Amino acid sequence: MMLRGFFDESNRNPKDVHFLIAGWTGRVDEWEKFTKAWDDCLSSSPSIRYFKSSEANRLGGEFTKFSRKQADQKRLSLARIISAHNLRGYFTSANHKIFSGQPKEMKKLMATRIYHWAFMSIVSTILVDRLQREEFEDRIDLIFDGCTELRACIESYENERTNWTPRMQAIAGEVIPGNDKELAGLQAADMLAGELSLHVKTGHPSEHYKAMMTQHLIVGHKFQAPQRLKEVQAYAREVFHRRKVLNAILGNLKKAGIKINDYK
Repeated sequence: MMLRGFFDESNRNPKDVHFLIAGWTGRVDEWEKFTKAWDDCLSSSPSIRYFKSSEANRLGGEFTKFSRKQADQKRLSLARIISAHNLRGYFTSANHKIFSGQPKEMKKLMATRIYHWAFMSIVSTILVDRLQREEFEDRIDLIFDGCTELRACIESYENERTNWTPRMQAIAGEVIPGNDKELAGLQAADMLAGELSLHVKTGHPSEHYKAMMTQHLIVGHKFQAPQRLKEVQAYAREVFHRRKVLNAILGNLKKAGIKINDYK
């Protein structure tokens, strides 16, 4: 039986300190039961079409006409649905400081983006956890909320997994982009990411978080900058510094009336 996981990110703003990717894994048949229960809860009065933590927090979007009490009750009802199903939670966190102080141009490089490293971190955390629990038979597909960085991350994943051990390759399925307004699993991932974010900021688990985690274990990983990342950052800084120096030299030559033909 195929396994499936759904994941979403939170805290993209460096002011939030810790970037997060979080979500749930489970068997396909369990996700089917979960989706039915989740959709029934969404449609119960007062109804919403989908759940999004940020909208529930600010009483916007689907929660525009809700009171604070109604929004909290709807979130609590949804959290209890997560608790009632056989799912396993995962998250990875990365401090924005690891990626601060980089030249503007470096943000265009995938290996210098916080999302890329958090993505690879949570994928490896899931696969290693499954191997440690001796779950060797079933492949797992991973659905991530669609974002601009995801396509490049999928390409990186495809390249990286050819170098993994045979057992890890055997359980590593496809990585697929998804729409969080359409998939109940991504909405549940959004709730976990949102509640973890709040937990980190306040130091205390909310009632919704405690309700969600009643029957669940969550596996977490705190990302630390590997030597590889430090090397990429150092190399990129050197490249951009040399380019800046070269452009300054060419500018001075131009001012002096010296032409450099066919230089690009």
